[in-house]
Parts: sequence; structure tokens; C-alpha cells
Amino acid sequence: MGYEVLLFVPNIIGYIRLLLLIVSLIFYSKPLLFLSLYGISVLFDGFDGFLARKLNQTSAFGAWFDVVIDLVSRGALWCFLSKWGYFVIAVEWLTFVATHCRGPDWKIPDEDFPTICKMVMAQVKQINRQPISSFFLFQLFFIQQHIKHLLFQVKK
Repeated sequence: MGYEVLLFVPNIIGYIRLLLLIVSLIFYSKPLLFLSLYGISVLFDGFDGFLARKLNQTSAFGAWFDVVIDLVSRGALWCFLSKWGYFVIAVEWLTFVATHCRGPDWKIPDEDFPTICKMVMAQVKQINRQPISSFFLFQLFFIQQHIKHLLFQVKK
């Protein structure tokens, strides 16, 4: 597999997700527009893996790229919404690096993994079991956080 992997349909969906994320962050101060664009980006996350398998376009790059987009998306939100956001996303990135060093078996936690990595992987596994309910809970949490953030911003 060469450069053609960059034009696989699931990876094109990834590029669209990144574009939606960037545009949503530009409109962060407009909650409805921000949440709509960000929500569409999150919804697209469910299609890339499905289409990769359906179209027989799975690749190591695609699997890696999907996780990177997820981390960038969540990281941007965490950093915008909380002073602890940088810590949360740092733990996620450390887990990503530690697990992806193992190659194709990265999703299988090892006995030797640090406890924090095992905890992050357990949460990701739980979220992936119930994607629709997790998506809506995730959105409700961030809507509430976004409104609270805007209210505190106005008071300053």
C-alpha cells in the first residue's frame, strides 16, 4: 500500500472531520453553530470504521489517523472547557503512544501497562460498546459545560 491509502473513503471522512473541528472551534463563541459542527464531526466518527470494513479499505494509517483525530477533537474541547483539560488530554496522548508502540495489538491492555493507561483503555472500550448513548451523554455534558463557560466569561 502506498499513497493511495491517503485517498481511501474513510480517510477522506477523517479530513472532513478535521475541517469540521477547525471550523467549529472558530465559532466556539456561538454555541449552537459550534455544537452543530462539532456534533457532525463526532457523528462522522462512526462512519469511517464501518466504511473501511465495508469497502475493504482498512489500513494501519487509517486506524492511527482515526485515533489521532479523536484525540485532537477531545483535546481541543477539554482545553477550551477546563483548566484541567491539558492534563486529561496529556494522559490520553501518553496512553495512545504507549499502546500504539505495540503495533496491531494496541487495543489489548497488557499486564505491564501503567494503571492510568488501563483506566483510559477501559473507558474507551466502554464508550465504544454503546456509541449512540455515549454520544448523547457526551454532547449533553459539553453543552452544559459550554453554557457554564460562556456565563463565566460574560461575568468577567
